[in-house]
Amino acid sequence: MAEISTDCWALNQALELEQEGYDFYQRMAGSVTDAACKDTFASLADDERHHADLITQQINQIETCGIFVRLPGVEPVDIDIDVRLYAPSMDTNKDLGEKATEIQAMHIALDTEIRTYNMYRHAAANTEDKAGQEMYRWLAAAELTHFNLLMANYQAMTGLGYI
Repeated sequence: MAEISTDCWALNQALELEQEGYDFYQRMAGSVTDAACKDTFASLADDERHHADLITQQINQIETCGIFVRLPGVEPVDIDIDVRLYAPSMDTNKDLGEKATEIQAMHIALDTEIRTYNMYRHAAANTEDKAGQEMYRWLAAAELTHFNLLMANYQAMTGLGYI
């Protein structure tokens, strides 16, 4: 029974992170002026809401049945959960010009995605249940995709790369 308690704790932490991500992306989508940035944040908010819904379903299954179940749309993915992500450092003394809000928001978003990705990769490594591992790996892969999207946008906005 301790394993179920641990899994529910991890899922509740995951749910909290997804809800925080949703709130942040919704706020940013409504406040930034750059159209591409606005669209990116709106799309990420939708993804985070979807993740929160899946996690809620899984929590309900564990509380009801005592086990993880495979949820529709959560397919096994091949992801190296040992890969670490790093956000670019932000020089707060640098004049960011007109894109300051968008760049700062992207930086915060990158940090958030790293934190969430790390939580999922840790949970995948520490869950013995196969369906639980698959779910955490799927979520880690989704957060990695978010990180890569945000990094490409960040690099384009700061002149560090191209989209």
